[in-house]
Amino acid sequence: MIDGALVMAIAIAAVLGWVLVRRAHGDAEPASLGRFLIGVALGVAGLALAQHPQARWLGELLMLTAPATAAALLDLIEVIRADGRRPARGAIRTAAHAAAVLAATAGLARLALVPWAETQYGPPASGWPVILATGAIASVAFARLAGHAAAAAGEQRRRALLLLAACLVGLATCGGTVTSLVGLRPVPQTLVLMPAFLLLLVYGVLRYGVGSRDPWVRRFVAVAVLALATTAAAAGLAVIGLAVLGTAGSGGDWPALVVAVLSATAVAALAGSRIERALFPGAVVDEARLAAWRERLTAAADREALSGMAGEILKQALGTAVPLVMAPAVPPAGPAVVLHRRGRAWTPHLQGWQAAPAGHRHTALIVGELATEAAAALDRLAEAEAAAEERARTAHLAELGLLTATVAHDLRNPMNTLAMAAAACDAQTRAEIRQQLGRMEALVADLLDYAAAWRVEAEPVALAEAIVPTGRVPVDCRIPAGLSVRADPRGLARVFANLLANADAAVRRAGGDGRIAVAAERAADGSLLVHIRDQGDGVPAVLRGRLFQPFASRDRQGTGLGLAIAARIMQAHGGAIRLTDDPGWATTMTLVFPGYRVIGDTP
Repeated sequence: MIDGALVMAIAIAAVLGWVLVRRAHGDAEPASLGRFLIGVALGVAGLALAQHPQARWLGELLMLTAPATAAALLDLIEVIRADGRRPARGAIRTAAHAAAVLAATAGLARLALVPWAETQYGPPASGWPVILATGAIASVAFARLAGHAAAAAGEQRRRALLLLAACLVGLATCGGTVTSLVGLRPVPQTLVLMPAFLLLLVYGVLRYGVGSRDPWVRRFVAVAVLALATTAAAAGLAVIGLAVLGTAGSGGDWPALVVAVLSATAVAALAGSRIERALFPGAVVDEARLAAWRERLTAAADREALSGMAGEILKQALGTAVPLVMAPAVPPAGPAVVLHRRGRAWTPHLQGWQAAPAGHRHTALIVGELATEAAAALDRLAEAEAAAEERARTAHLAELGLLTATVAHDLRNPMNTLAMAAAACDAQTRAEIRQQLGRMEALVADLLDYAAAWRVEAEPVALAEAIVPTGRVPVDCRIPAGLSVRADPRGLARVFANLLANADAAVRRAGGDGRIAVAAERAADGSLLVHIRDQGDGVPAVLRGRLFQPFASRDRQGTGLGLAIAARIMQAHGGAIRLTDDPGWATTMTLVFPGYRVIGDTP
């Protein structure tokens, strides 16, 4: 039983230590835990080999690594105390490593000078230097870990307490082999606790990320432990078969051997398929699964629903939560499938999958490709809806244009008659009539502009030159001279004129002491944002929802069409105009120009 426990402990420690060191990728915590576990595997192997006369020399040499293993434990605890960062080499850690080297050297010298005595799971023949150095370094490590557990809180505290419990089990495991040093009989039976010590560490890795926060490492550790447990179960069945049938059989030992081999093979085959599915879930995607995934993703109503559905499929297929994120959204830290858009095409990319098994990557790319198909279908649907809306809007504007042209023609004739008749009136009456006729003419012109089908005759327009202040309040223009857009010069000038006139009026209504500023910046999607900010009296809440609709105005002298016309012009350029909130400013109007129209760059 002791030998079996030691063999299982060596296998678990060696496999887990190798995985953590191999996949540490520069992270101090998994590297430290991996070195400690490899040291445990070497020490336990030495203890087991020391019981056999032919291999006693190798076992005793391996047991010389015990102080170095304790120093690796101290390194791990210092890294945990530093919250995963690689701590500076302190005096305690330096002294521990120096003591480990000196103890191993002294133990090696003693082995060379003193004949090796045969022991039964007792202390090493290298003597007191190795034992004392190991005990002293481990005591310091336990004290540092206990202090950290007392000071930490939440998840960090639970991680520290679990590691402390595992170390105490490990101490109890080894305690029975050194009792002869104080005149007591050795109790090698405590060595059967060695797998429990390692399984506590494995649980810490899986549950709390002790030694590694990499989900692929935790996944691999779980599968490795499953494989070792399966092997142990198969070996146990073989032993039981040999023991039972070997004594009860009447034809010799060969029936027992056959049954034992068949039992072990059956268990290994049963677990082998499970292990393969755990290591490479979804590696083989059949047509039925592919069709089900495609049907589910194409049913998504929007991008948010598509990301959620793809994430659920990845979790079901891989057994671990992996989000699918569509740019320009920023993916979270850790493994993720990110869809990038270039032009009209979507492309899947894997983020944080360097250490993932090949089966995981294969499945993730398949889901990513299916998601790109669904995303492209959503884009086509959105384009079709936008085209339908544009056709309806064009038809509506055509009707409005015809109506406006008729109204304008029917109004201008009597307006001309009134203007001529006003010549016979006194000066005050003539001024009043001319003012009202001017307002009517401005309204007719604005109606014609609003109803017109704006056709962009694009040419490079320097933004700084298109901003021409005409009001009383100075404008602070911070547009670079080299920044231009491909736009219709007349339409762009009309947009800026309307917005600056509104800003000037708002500042004057607020007392005339406020500022007006114009600035530009690049958005994450490559579009250009031009902000017209003012410190005026702001936009009333009752107007915010319909600000860009016709006749939404609080200025009695205005037509209420200025912002509606500006929105129509920006829409014709493929852009938009928005009312945005900007701390320190009463009103901010933001013009959005698509990236393909921008020439030059912002500072």
